[in-house]
Amino acid sequence: MQNKVSIIIPAFNVEAYVERGIESALGQTYENVELVMVDDGSSDGTWDVIERYASDNRVKCARQANSGVSKARNRALSMATGDYAVFLDSDDWLELDTCDQLVRMQRKHPNMLVAADAYFVTMDGGREGRKAQGTNLAARTFTPDEAICEFGCSIPCTSAARVTSCSPWTSSKRTI
Repeated sequence: MQNKVSIIIPAFNVEAYVERGIESALGQTYENVELVMVDDGSSDGTWDVIERYASDNRVKCARQANSGVSKARNRALSMATGDYAVFLDSDDWLELDTCDQLVRMQRKHPNMLVAADAYFVTMDGGREGRKAQGTNLAARTFTPDEAICEFGCSIPCTSAARVTSCSPWTSSKRTI
């Protein structure tokens, strides 16, 4: 049986963007995924978009008073039941094979942080331009402090980390 991957999406006032991220999470070629979303007190239609997916048995969603992205992300992580966690910002999306690649790399390097490319996408006359950021799918050993310094408080949309001994990710879950 495949390990479960929890895809964590904190959301705040992203009605126009969040559906693409949700669809990319639910459309992963890796089959054993759950999507955990927390609406951080949005005042637009973000919650309405999220709620449309609540009947999918792979989806968990919650709403909270606006408390900031870190609290929303941590609440979602506490709701997650996966063996791995992938963090996705609400205005970003995953390539369809992201979870497959991250799990494969994590299995190959079980004691290392795994990170993948991210792209900045701009809309210019209906055309999307991509600019590579970060590293190609790679594994490297990081201490918890080094991981936070390298990736900041929020790990980019297709990045993931195995960080088990530092706040805010103190948990038995492995984050890839």
